[in-house]
Amino acid sequence: MSAMNGTVRRLYDGVALSYGMTMVVLGSMIPSGLYSIYQRDWGLGSSSTVVFFSFCVIGVVIALLFGHVSDTVGRKPVILTCIVLSLASSATFTLTTNFPGLCIACTLSGLSVGLCTGAFTAALQEAISPALGTLLSTI
Repeated sequence: MSAMNGTVRRLYDGVALSYGMTMVVLGSMIPSGLYSIYQRDWGLGSSSTVVFFSFCVIGVVIALLFGHVSDTVGRKPVILTCIVLSLASSATFTLTTNFPGLCIACTLSGLSVGLCTGAFTAALQEAISPALGTLLSTI
């Protein structure tokens, strides 16, 4: 009975972590479809789109510099930080009315995805198994 509970718990953890990672990554991609609307409605040129999109990359690079922070601080606090950053990014994309706001939203999005990849992958490997955890995070 105890082994069954452990298997069910690992399955539940794997599903929950996979879902969380998927939501953070998808949340970072959804605003991409809005870039042409920002260009049209705000009169931004295509070079402006390149600039604020680069802020996503900057956020990811900054987060990757701290890639092992979940080894020190713990998986759960870093995962929760990813989710908060993702929500803050979505709220900023929703509420912003100017170019600097888009840059802030993109930076928050990049930070959430950059932290997410390391923390969620490690948590999946620990919750399920190294091979299956890596496979799920890759998918």
